[in-house]
Amino acid sequence: MNAKVTLLDTDIDSGRLARELYHLLDQYPELKSQTQISVTGSHEDDSFDCGNGRIVDLPTEENNYSTVLKAFHGTYIEECVKRYSDYYRWRLLCVTGRKCYSIHSDSIHNLTNLRLHIPIVTNSECFMTFYETYPTEGINNVEFRHLKKTVHT
Repeated sequence: MNAKVTLLDTDIDSGRLARELYHLLDQYPELKSQTQISVTGSHEDDSFDCGNGRIVDLPTEENNYSTVLKAFHGTYIEECVKRYSDYYRWRLLCVTGRKCYSIHSDSIHNLTNLRLHIPIVTNSECFMTFYETYPTEGINNVEFRHLKKTVHT
């Protein structure tokens, strides 16, 4: 199975998401050094790192990470999570300049996962690459949903 990429037409306000992200980083300065910040967690864990890392290293099934963390209650970020409730294990991912994530698969045990990527702050030199087949480990069974609207800063 090949990776499927679908562009979603949406009115999500990435500028508003960015303002909330910067406000969060002002409230919790220790998060500025993190590459992943959990937005949703399980009922047992409300920490900013509860859903971070590799799927195989999570202490519970990935779909259990569907409860919005208290720090995001009443925010536009929470509104987006609720609006796209088919998705779970929401995280804010931060890649600094001249860096990239390693090539990886978001699936486990050949199961297909839905992923939604919302660019919040980006630039014209930032991009995602998709392969017809996963270049180092075989098949990539992930269906991605991407938003058409992006903000370039």
